[in-house]
Amino acid sequence: MRFKCMTVVALLPLATAWRLQVYSAANYIGIIEDRSGISSPLPSTHKYKSLSVILGTISQPCKNLGSPNVASSFHWSYGGALYNCEVVFYDSNGCSGRLYGSGHNNKNIPNLAPAGVNDQFNSYKINCLV
Repeated sequence: MRFKCMTVVALLPLATAWRLQVYSAANYIGIIEDRSGISSPLPSTHKYKSLSVILGTISQPCKNLGSPNVASSFHWSYGGALYNCEVVFYDSNGCSGRLYGSGHNNKNIPNLAPAGVNDQFNSYKINCLV
C-alpha cells in the first residue's frame, strides 16, 4: 500500500494548476467569476478515483458567466510541466457563438475595452492539452 501511495504522490508534480478571475469593471474591480482547479494525469477511471476527483480532469466543461455581458477585465494563470492550458471566451451561452479568443499564457488584462470586447463574454471553456 505504501508503494501505491508513493506512486500517486509522485504524479502530483505533473498536474497543472490553473485559475481564472473575471471582473465586471476595468482594473480588476467587481469579481463575477473565480474558478480554479488542477488538471491531473490520473484518468477518472483510475482506481484512485477519489484522488482524481479532487485533482480534476484534463478539460473543464463550458461554464456560463453568472452575469452575462459584463466582463471588463480578467486574470488567467496556469502552471505545470505536463499540460498546456488555455481559456477560451465566447459571446453566447453554452460556449457557442463568436469566439473571442484564447490564451495559453498567463494573462492579466486590466481593460477589455481597447480590444473591442468589453462586456461581451458570456461563457468560457478551459482546455488543457498534452
